[in-house]
Amino acid sequence: MRGGNASSSVDESAETGSENGSGNGSGNGSGNGSGNGSGNGSEMRRLPVVSCEERLKNIERRRHQREKEQLNIGWYFWLLTNYPSIVIALCLIVTLVIGAINAIYTSPPDFSKPAKGLEVRGTELATKLISWRKLIQFTEGYCSSKTLSTVPCQRAQSSTKKVVRLPQQQSSQRRQPKKKQRRNSRKGRRRNGGGRTSRQLRQNSEVNTTTASTVAVTMTTTIPSSVANTTLVVNTTASSLRYYDVTHESGGGGEWNFTEEYFCQDPKPEHARWVFESNDDDVTLWTLTSLHSMCGLQRRLLDHPTYPSMCNRGAESKCCPTVSLPNFVARLTGRATCDDVTTADMTYVARLVSECAPFYCAGRLKRRCWDARSDAVECDVTIPRNCTDHNSMFTLFHYVMDASSVCGGRWNGSDVTSLRRTMVFIPVRPQHDRHLLPLYLDNFVTSSQLRSGDVIVTAIDFNIEGYVFAHQLTNDVIFPAIAGVLVMGIIAVYTGSIFITLMSFVATGAAMSLAYFLYKILLGLSFFPFLNLTAVLVMMGLSADNVILYHNIWNTTSSDDAITPPGAVPVRLRRQPPRHRLGVVAKTTWHHASKSLGVTGITTGVAFFANVTSQVTAVKCFAVYTGLAVLCNLLFALTLLPAAIVFHHKHFSFSYLPPSDSKMSTLLPIRLLTSLRHQADKLANIFFNHIQLLLVVRFRWVGIVTCVCVTASACYVIFGSPGVRLPVGGNAFQYFSSDHPFERYRDVTRRHFRFANQSQAHQQMLPIRVVFGLHAIDQGDHRDPDNLGYLKRVMGTNITSRVSQRWLRGFCRIVRSSKYARVADVDGDGGGNPLNSCQMEKFERWTQRPCVNGGDKCCGMHEFPMAPHRFDQCVKEAVRRIDLVNGVTRYSPGPRFDNKNIIRVLVLEFPSNVSVNADYVTMKNFYTTMNDVIGKELSRAPQGLKEGWFVSELDIYSLQDGLLRGTISSLGLSLVVALVVVMVTTLNVVVTSLACMTIASIITVVGGLMCAMGWELNVLESITISICVGLSVDFTAHFAIGYLLAPHKHDRQRRVEHASTRLSGAISLAALTTFMAGAGLMTSRVLAYQRFGAFLMMVMTTSWLYSTFFFLGLLSVRGPQGERCSIDAWTCLCCCCCSADVTAASGSGAMKRSTTGDEHTTTMLTETSSMRGGVQCHHHQQQHPQQLEIIERSTLI
Repeated sequence: MRGGNASSSVDESAETGSENGSGNGSGNGSGNGSGNGSGNGSEMRRLPVVSCEERLKNIERRRHQREKEQLNIGWYFWLLTNYPSIVIALCLIVTLVIGAINAIYTSPPDFSKPAKGLEVRGTELATKLISWRKLIQFTEGYCSSKTLSTVPCQRAQSSTKKVVRLPQQQSSQRRQPKKKQRRNSRKGRRRNGGGRTSRQLRQNSEVNTTTASTVAVTMTTTIPSSVANTTLVVNTTASSLRYYDVTHESGGGGEWNFTEEYFCQDPKPEHARWVFESNDDDVTLWTLTSLHSMCGLQRRLLDHPTYPSMCNRGAESKCCPTVSLPNFVARLTGRATCDDVTTADMTYVARLVSECAPFYCAGRLKRRCWDARSDAVECDVTIPRNCTDHNSMFTLFHYVMDASSVCGGRWNGSDVTSLRRTMVFIPVRPQHDRHLLPLYLDNFVTSSQLRSGDVIVTAIDFNIEGYVFAHQLTNDVIFPAIAGVLVMGIIAVYTGSIFITLMSFVATGAAMSLAYFLYKILLGLSFFPFLNLTAVLVMMGLSADNVILYHNIWNTTSSDDAITPPGAVPVRLRRQPPRHRLGVVAKTTWHHASKSLGVTGITTGVAFFANVTSQVTAVKCFAVYTGLAVLCNLLFALTLLPAAIVFHHKHFSFSYLPPSDSKMSTLLPIRLLTSLRHQADKLANIFFNHIQLLLVVRFRWVGIVTCVCVTASACYVIFGSPGVRLPVGGNAFQYFSSDHPFERYRDVTRRHFRFANQSQAHQQMLPIRVVFGLHAIDQGDHRDPDNLGYLKRVMGTNITSRVSQRWLRGFCRIVRSSKYARVADVDGDGGGNPLNSCQMEKFERWTQRPCVNGGDKCCGMHEFPMAPHRFDQCVKEAVRRIDLVNGVTRYSPGPRFDNKNIIRVLVLEFPSNVSVNADYVTMKNFYTTMNDVIGKELSRAPQGLKEGWFVSELDIYSLQDGLLRGTISSLGLSLVVALVVVMVTTLNVVVTSLACMTIASIITVVGGLMCAMGWELNVLESITISICVGLSVDFTAHFAIGYLLAPHKHDRQRRVEHASTRLSGAISLAALTTFMAGAGLMTSRVLAYQRFGAFLMMVMTTSWLYSTFFFLGLLSVRGPQGERCSIDAWTCLCCCCCSADVTAASGSGAMKRSTTGDEHTTTMLTETSSMRGGVQCHHHQQQHPQQLEIIERSTLI
């Protein structure tokens, strides 16, 4: 624990200290001193006997030298020694000023979108993906001077907003003057809760109309305020569907009655939803008990004050019912609510499902078969009417019931036993998803809330993962706080000072505040990703390491400075060192600490900065901020921390244990603490100075061989089985643990429902997409994910020319015949877009069809390529027809029009045979092959089409490739920098080589543990591997410096013993503090906290074991001896360390003081008889002078 200056008094003469201090002055208790006498770690070397007169001369010479040291400490250490409060005050003022600037001129970071910035920027593929995203953002459903349109401008001018009115309302409004219309519209706004905008309804989608005579669709370029602010009512004769898409602040208006009304609308894939499952895998949900449990549970889950204000409304201003299995059974059987369902009702519905399921599974039962028109949807007329009525059975099969129970279960009469899960859709508009956060936090968090009888909610998709994540980050601050308290406790016990502990955490906060100032204001970086929060945990461990090592060096330097030669009169002092030696001790401590802490701080900071080479935006920003924080932490560790230690030494007589001669020491609690402290000191002394030393020196081969075997096993785990796993399925950032309902839905549950597979059909198989008319460039700031730049059109592009038509037809044929293109039936998909799959042949046959009416101009054409104006006209007509049938969105392939109705951009898309969940190698081959094939054809394209580019849904592959390349590059750069820093510090080739071998082994073992635990090489894992270099070099560098600056230069084992006994205690406590910081995060609900905590625990454990038993073992076997293998020697490239041990040559007996580099070596005289009296030079002793020992003792840690 603490060093040897824990005693209340120290013997001192004109020089300070006592002879006994050499034996146990600095090693008593903590295990980081020199031990007891020569047998417990004090390096002693017998030199020839000297005479008494020569001894006195050396004492006088030493006194003058010590006086010279006191006079030449420098102005900074004079200020630090005499006025430490000034240094502390200056540091605090700087911290407060910087904190005020940060609070005034910077906005607080927003973590509601933690996955923001997890994308690659700067690569060829990333540039194409960014360009595609920009095209999506700049594409709207109407023409504008600043955007592109997916439909021709004639249609855009008349179909921007689709307003549904009854025919008599339209005619009456046309007869009214404009002023009267505006007056009536204001009245309507007051009646309907004014200021609310209508939903854009499509004629052939969720609002299903039966005949053109019952509903008229009016197209307007811009909806007037008299229309946009009124409530829309869609009333279809056949379905009796009433849907008010408005937000009422009143209550629910009563319970929905299924005997009078149907559902408000069919569910959509973007609506909020959850999944019911049975508690027992052998129990089906198709029981009356389970149905009633689901009915009551869904009502209870939605019983919240905020729900009525965001739910969609029906005709009677009541919240629309949830689209769920209990409500469907009630609707199909004519029950008012799902609570009224009986066993007979379930039998009827089971029989109905058995009758209709074969049509759905065969693909004959479609969405709009109940009101199908010949030009929209082709349905089988043999399907029974009760299977198509209101789309109820299709919606039940497609959205509510899982696919295995519909097409893979046993639907025979009432024997329905395969229903294991069912979906519930909430009638809430997608734009109100974020308002579901209070509902989720109050009703969906605990397991008891999600359970009712045999039914439980297992998966949830509210599209609020980011908001829940940000909320949990705030709530889980308690876990880093607990870790901080544990670290503070360890530091306080070791240093014995609450003041030093508090100052160390002030230094940590000041470092992070200064780093934030440099990051935000000086560098001008606006994006602050969630990953930067992990810097708090890193700083916590580094600060503990710094304060423990600095305090250990202070204690050891104070003890070594207190050496009293024979002949001096001992004086008892209350503090050691005394005031006149305080500046010398402070200067020596600072020089030694700056070397050790500088090596660890620079290597750790550069290891973080190495991630700047990553092409992932969030990783790049994380590298900048965390690297700055580490360097700022080093700055405050060398300024504020020394001042705090000197201030505590001058103004606090004791810490938490009073002196043994005070009255407080007789109190029972104080005696218990003192006894506990002494016992801990004894145990630490036994472990570090005996057991560990025995294992490191005597059984060194056991540790070396064991570490080599573990490293080899880790290599097999990484490069063999199970190997490195890359993220798949687009899961670039996992918010919560795998058993969380959000993660279960995304990873497991959604694939059991047909709508989820079909709504992501474009994601199931990678598309082959080619874009013409735009340059693939990324002019945005790669450090800001919101700054994507602007679109840059290719000038001179003419897609309608005959040359372009001819080349496009040949290009489509070549791409469809490529290796990765999926063969599709050109004649199939009657409602498809000829340009969506680049079926130019189909488009040609469509223009050659016989003309039915005189108004159709794109028929009866038998030439191709056709005239440019004809081609342009027919393409626009085809897009209009497709928009009427299936709808054209900004994600749809096809042409893009400007406000002048000119085709500026063309997007061609081909189906491929490569799954979106394919492995990294398959995706790499797919992208490389198709990029080469398409690039070769584009080189022969007409002018304006040559600049086309190939892209696909390869975001996950781009992230995989960026993480893999970035991890390798940053890891290699970190190792190189660590090699350079260690070599510059040690100036020894052998020690540097052994240190790098140890660091590489630590990284390998940590990587193997991560692979064995099933971790994927995701963003957080990539960062942890990179910073592993910086965190693993600390302990190895401390031992390396301690070995090189130890006495007995020609004895490897003595030097290893010196480094081990002096440093093991402090290094072990430093590792323990970081380990406890990681352990405090393991109970967090945020997966990032859990994994980062596990990483800290793994890297600290591995680093401590390898630096102690592997690195010290290697040094004891092949460490350098003397100054051999020094970097300034000509023999630095040869294996000079392999020579036999060189024995120490016998000197002439003269005492000397040696100074090598920063090493402060003092010469201490003791008598062989251990006599502590004054020097006795009698005449009869001149003939037989008393034999003396010269003991050299190093003060460096």
